[in-house]
Amino acid sequence: MAALGYLATHPHRSATEIHRGVAPELPTLTLQSVHNIVQDLAERGILRRIHPPASNAALYEVADEHAHPHAQCVRCGRLVDLPDAPAPAAGTTPMQSAPGMTIIGVVVTYLGVCAECAS
Repeated sequence: MAALGYLATHPHRSATEIHRGVAPELPTLTLQSVHNIVQDLAERGILRRIHPPASNAALYEVADEHAHPHAQCVRCGRLVDLPDAPAPAAGTTPMQSAPGMTIIGVVVTYLGVCAECAS
């Protein structure tokens, strides 16, 4: 529950960042346990695993019923939600591009430079 609570207020975090965030509250919690926890929660659809192109690790956020695109700064790696930008639906993917494949989701990440890095 600590990992889920942390992600509710600190989205787009890696397992290592989640571990650092909850360690003061749970000092005996290991990094491996956090990896297991986020894996289990992602498999159950409680967390969404994100693999942004400009990140070295998978990031996690609390899953909601609406998939949304993200924007990522290619300099500092900051990732932000774009809740008002519609993500294409899985059924809109041109199937001739993926013959024999059942598309189950679409991930959109826009790449850019954030205002802090641009200045």
